[in-house]
Amino acid sequence: MKILHKWLKRIFYSLLVFVVLTVCVFVIVHFSTTASNNRAWNDDQAILPYAEINDNLVSIHNIRNFSYTSTTSYIPSYYDKVFDLDKIKRAWYVVEPFSGIPGSAHTFLSFEFERDSKGGHGGESGSQNGAGSSEFVSISVEIRKEKGEAFHPVKGLFNKYELMYVIADEKDA
Repeated sequence: MKILHKWLKRIFYSLLVFVVLTVCVFVIVHFSTTASNNRAWNDDQAILPYAEINDNLVSIHNIRNFSYTSTTSYIPSYYDKVFDLDKIKRAWYVVEPFSGIPGSAHTFLSFEFERDSKGGHGGESGSQNGAGSSEFVSISVEIRKEKGEAFHPVKGLFNKYELMYVIADEKDA
């Protein structure tokens, strides 16, 4: 009986050491990887948007406005636009379920702006609600994939992807 107790105690401590070491290795690997903007990004994620704020005016640069010919083929296009925050009519929180992955979804915010009397920014962006009174810009947080990198949900759970904000018009969102 004493030998069995000693043997069980040894197994317990061995397992405890193994678990502690595994957790330590995981923590070291997890926190030693650093995000970077200097990588070979997929073409649709190579250009980052940015904004400049001046009172109630927000100048957004590199708003994505791609034309999609299929789910994997697109013609890239970006533009800059100034938005007046006083002209926000509504904010929409959108939940779009992923196909093939039950219970998971992509979410983004879409802001509806009152279109100015000049007809917006002059591009092909924005929604023609009723008499063309609104235009939309959407903001989404997405993983930023390197060329050749594929998404895997388990890697996503462990923060193994850089993130980026995608700012797009309604046509692209």
